[in-house]
Amino acid sequence: MVKDKNKAYHPVKNPYTKRWFITSVILTIFLIIILFLNILFSFYLLNSFKNKELATERESRKLLLYAETMQMSVRISAASGNLKWQEEYIKTKHKLEKALNEISLLVFNQETIIRIEEIKSYIEKIGGIESEAFRLVSRGMKDEAVDLLAGWKYTKNQLKLSKVTKNFVSYIKTSIENKISVYKTQITFLTLVVVLFIIILFFLWRKTVGLWNIQIEKRQKAEKELQYANDKIMDSIRYAQIIQNAILPNNKELSRAFAHNFILWMPRDIVGGDYYWFKKTKDGFLFSLIDCTGHGVPGALMSMLSKAVLDGIVAHSCDDNPAEILKELNIMLKKNLYDGNKDKRINEGLDIGVCYITPQKKKMVYAGAKISLYVSENGQVKRIKGDKQSLGYRRSKLDYQYTNKEIDFFDNDSFYLTSDGYVDQLGGEKKRSFGRKNFIKILESEYNKSFEEQKEKILESLKDYMGNTNQMDDITVVGFKI
Repeated sequence: MVKDKNKAYHPVKNPYTKRWFITSVILTIFLIIILFLNILFSFYLLNSFKNKELATERESRKLLLYAETMQMSVRISAASGNLKWQEEYIKTKHKLEKALNEISLLVFNQETIIRIEEIKSYIEKIGGIESEAFRLVSRGMKDEAVDLLAGWKYTKNQLKLSKVTKNFVSYIKTSIENKISVYKTQITFLTLVVVLFIIILFFLWRKTVGLWNIQIEKRQKAEKELQYANDKIMDSIRYAQIIQNAILPNNKELSRAFAHNFILWMPRDIVGGDYYWFKKTKDGFLFSLIDCTGHGVPGALMSMLSKAVLDGIVAHSCDDNPAEILKELNIMLKKNLYDGNKDKRINEGLDIGVCYITPQKKKMVYAGAKISLYVSENGQVKRIKGDKQSLGYRRSKLDYQYTNKEIDFFDNDSFYLTSDGYVDQLGGEKKRSFGRKNFIKILESEYNKSFEEQKEKILESLKDYMGNTNQMDDITVVGFKI
């Protein structure tokens, strides 16, 4: 059979897309994560500056304490004339310098450097006076040392050192407090922004869920309507199946005509374009296998038309000449299909094999249009080819002369007809057609088996070959013995 090309089904694409929502959600979540990380980093910096604030308090107390200790050490040394306080003085001076460096590291900028240099200059001035006092004490001139330390120059520098030191500590604390204030404000702002984005995300989600619900409702409604329509169509197809089954010969009729027979009829869909036909005549009977274009409903409609035409030809024109029946069927199909119909898309037809059998004479006349008859004689299968022109197509010639092949048969001979759906079925590792040779091998290997066993083997071999491949076309195989 010449297979029809099914039109590809292209479902209507849903214009509504979730891409914009997914993108906006991803961007929003990404921004929230960045903001959240900024908040965490701000908290880290805030805690860091709080620790610096505590460190400033601690180091500033040390700084003032060390300055007072140094002053007391030099005064006690001058008053007592004892130089052992000079060692304490030197140790305390080192501690003061260390404390000063620790404070400077808490807030390091140009202003800090200037203030530290100012403090160091007063420490050097005071240190010079105190070194002179220790030198006087070492010479036994403690009264002069006391007078030196009580002088205005020493007192003035001590007061200025105390003032600039307190101002420096105050500046450091103020700088740290300002930083703390900035990070608190930043954390508050970022938290508000995160909350705002979460609110936006929530409203986006609500709006999108609402749209999705509308889409889901529309889709469910469309699915219900589609299911209803599909159910109606399937009901019609099942009813068409009943009608198509009704036009097939019944088993009792075939059993009376044949000594043995089997029918393997497998429409690809519920209904199909393959069917087999039987008609009793005056001196014998006609048996035919017909393979119409297409499968499913179109194939079934074509089978109904061709069956009606075939019945009419046998009833009113010819019932004992298969070649003439094919010629008349070709003419009548073209007339019914194309007269007055200029639609070039319509190009329907069929392949057929017709056997005219006269059991009393042990004779058969066969004519075929692209369907072969297989004759098994003691396990040797001979193929009798049909003519090369199909029936009913636009290019099928009206004056084409189909040929009869006369066959004398014996009681043990078996006959087989098959549509191309069996031999053309794809399968195997390379997804090639099953092939006519494999079909003939099965007939030759199973010739001594019952017809029911032959049918099972023919079907089993095909299914094993198909594997997971879908059935491509209607499949019909008939076998009989007269």
